[in-house]
Amino acid sequence: MNHIYHFNEGILSLPVGYDDETSIALVWPQSEAFLSPFSLTIEKESINNNDLVNYVEEQINALKDELDDFREIDRNETTIDNQKAIEVKFTWCSDDDEKIVQRQAFVIHNGTALIFNGTMMGKFVNEGDKKWKNILNSFIFRRDNNDA
Repeated sequence: MNHIYHFNEGILSLPVGYDDETSIALVWPQSEAFLSPFSLTIEKESINNNDLVNYVEEQINALKDELDDFREIDRNETTIDNQKAIEVKFTWCSDDDEKIVQRQAFVIHNGTALIFNGTMMGKFVNEGDKKWKNILNSFIFRRDNNDA
């Protein structure tokens, strides 16, 4: 039995058994209205446990080990498409000693964790905060016939 896989450019029929670990990357370049470039990535990970709090804790602990000068600024509960989500704000330093500011929002849907990453250099200016909030508020899960 094959699984129908949807993506922006089309649809594939894939054999059962694959793991979808898709990453999507979008970038808004620097401009007069946007003093610092803003990038958005969305990552997917199949998970066995739907415990969002523990999943986020594991992910943030991994970032603490991987990123230089990692500093968590804030963590709070929110919703994405009316589902419980957790947003984490943090900073870290690149190999070039450039300060990176990130927002991550985590949500679990049908056994898949979605991780939204918003990134700016230096600090999240008002335009970045607005863009981040608008993106999260606009997200709607695909409602296929087999979704509950």
